[in-house]
Amino acid sequence: MWAVKVWSMELMEVLGIRPPQDAHHEISLGGVISLTGNSVCIACFHGPSFRETERAVFNIDNMSASFSTQAIPGLGRWQNESLIHLRTCQQIIRLSLEKGRPHSAMATIHRVSTGKTNVPNITNKTNIQEWLTYACIDALLHEEVFQDNSSTLVRLCRKLTVQQVLLVPAFSLSLINDHFWPLEESGIPKVECTLTSSFSDSISVTTTVDHYLFLHDIVKGYIDYLDKHRISK
Repeated sequence: MWAVKVWSMELMEVLGIRPPQDAHHEISLGGVISLTGNSVCIACFHGPSFRETERAVFNIDNMSASFSTQAIPGLGRWQNESLIHLRTCQQIIRLSLEKGRPHSAMATIHRVSTGKTNVPNITNKTNIQEWLTYACIDALLHEEVFQDNSSTLVRLCRKLTVQQVLLVPAFSLSLINDHFWPLEESGIPKVECTLTSSFSDSISVTTTVDHYLFLHDIVKGYIDYLDKHRISK
């Protein structure tokens, strides 16, 4: 949602309102952009087929992000001096993973392996929602999914070998930028930045180098595949 206000000299004269100094050039701009979600999951298979025996699963829970800005002309104090005319602008970026379960893992990366005999077949009778639950190991990350679902695919998750690569706990992060522009010609603009963060627990990172090589191999495979098809076109 965005809002823009431009001073109308004619309207202010009709209403008997005294216009601010240099009102012909003053514009107020403000708004908020926000993004929220309950769960985001990306399963990257180690190969060109959904029947590959290894995959990497990226999972984020209860994500919230927002960007807000507000620019307002008016009076303000400048470097502990008397009130002067300022053009101020405040920009705030907020990112959090904390709604609902404050003490559990909110963002994770897992390496998932399965034997060739346990790779499920995908047919026209396969329930897509159940297959996605299996591919994203929801039954392991969210116990309530396993308890409320008795499908063979969901229960097959119990036979997977899951190794944690990265774990991020609940956290919140805020970055605030305050910009001040004196309208006087002699004034020097000033920017104040404030960064605050809060973590409910520590970030957990694996020390197994093979897992990082595995992730690198997956990413490189996707990039090579895209480059190959881009050249062929």
